[in-house]
Amino acid sequence: MTRIGRLFRRRQLDSELAEELAAHIEEMADDLVESGMSREEALHTARAHFGNRTALLEQSREVWSFLPLETLLRDLRIGARALRRTPMFTAVAIATLALGIGANTAIFSLIDAVMLRPLPFPEAHRIVMLWERPPKELLTASPLKNPGQNPVSPENFAT
Repeated sequence: MTRIGRLFRRRQLDSELAEELAAHIEEMADDLVESGMSREEALHTARAHFGNRTALLEQSREVWSFLPLETLLRDLRIGARALRRTPMFTAVAIATLALGIGANTAIFSLIDAVMLRPLPFPEAHRIVMLWERPPKELLTASPLKNPGQNPVSPENFAT
């Protein structure tokens, strides 16, 4: 059985593991009773030999479990329970996420169309813009003082 398959049968595997540990303790106690100990003393010695039962079960569980996935599923269950208890908060959280995702999608679509995709012309990388003055001067100059002097108009070219 795979680790993920064990994840869905956890309760059954936990009970089987506890039964197996109890069987080992009983088997050791039976051996001690056969060697001359009382039943109560033999059970006490067998339990002491195996140590802390809870710690032993946890160590055994760590061997056959997939802890990152179990932790993720446990966190998802706790989060779902918390969201179910506060429906108004859940609605606000979902609406906020929806607006955020929608805004990001719209902005990326705009940037993709304007800046990332090449222009729909042959040899688009060769397109240039001509200016009568350097663009730095255009920032300080008022277009009202010198109308028509920003980009070069077709009338300025000699034919």
